[in-house]
Amino acid sequence: MSQAGLGKPACQYSGAEFRQRAKGLAQRLGEPVERLAALCEALATTNASRSQKPKLPARLLRDASEEGGLETALKALDTNQRKNVTEDALQTVEKAWLQAGLTQDKRVCFDKTVDARNRRELTTIAKAMSCSIVDDETSATHVVFFNPAVDAIVDESEYLRTLVVDDARHLALVHWWYRPDSSDEWIPLERVEGAPPPLKDVDAWARPSLTHNGEPWRVCCRYLRDAKVHNEFGDERDYVEEEEARLSASYLHESSPGMMDGGGLFFDLGAVRTASRDANRGRGGGVVPRPPRRRRRDHNSFNNAGGRARADQTGAEEE
Repeated sequence: MSQAGLGKPACQYSGAEFRQRAKGLAQRLGEPVERLAALCEALATTNASRSQKPKLPARLLRDASEEGGLETALKALDTNQRKNVTEDALQTVEKAWLQAGLTQDKRVCFDKTVDARNRRELTTIAKAMSCSIVDDETSATHVVFFNPAVDAIVDESEYLRTLVVDDARHLALVHWWYRPDSSDEWIPLERVEGAPPPLKDVDAWARPSLTHNGEPWRVCCRYLRDAKVHNEFGDERDYVEEEEARLSASYLHESSPGMMDGGGLFFDLGAVRTASRDANRGRGGGVVPRPPRRRRRDHNSFNNAGGRARADQTGAEEE
């Protein structure tokens, strides 16, 4: 059973956390927070059911910063679009974000590691996801390469990156690898073993980066295949070359589900043990390398972001 989707959504527009973050937005737009929260939720709901075009980036729909995703979107909508949030409203937001430089038209280039068969398949996917294909890496926004550790195997293990640790609410906001940002969610803190100390990561709410340190993103083939599955592009950091990936160490507890206060599931049995637990804690902020994925793992294993071990159903270690 997949563990993703059992927590609370990352951004609950009717909740106190979003309203607190949106106070500055409301002041800049001269509108009540409650009205803006309802409008933002309508945008997110309409976007979630979008099927004819790729979904809008979820992180921009929770970015309440000055001149950020939400401010740009709300300024662009006319009265009718605010009253009835439809595909027309999403297209207006999409255009406004592009003009503001918050998003970009994706231009995909395949490097020499992608063979002809994969290139044909991925070209079809890219065009269906509104990308253009270019031959020159210098003009690309995304350079796609073949990573045998990811693209040549079927790995149903689940990994996560901890974005925010909220001790007061005993919750952690997590991002699931290979899933889009719309799948980010709050899960009970006790489910995340070895998480960093209380942390308010602005990256969880801010706009995604358009480049990788000023260069085109280099992502493996799975980036496009997953985009097709979700009709939404994932976080490029999940797909970069392994030596470049530095992710927060997070350990999941094995268990059967129970209910969270206010809805959602939690898990409360024994912790998953890994051989690298102590080593991970010794690194600043819990930052560890991307785990190896060169062998298949059981679907019921839940791995931390940097560990080499996995736990079976009894909680035993496996090197």
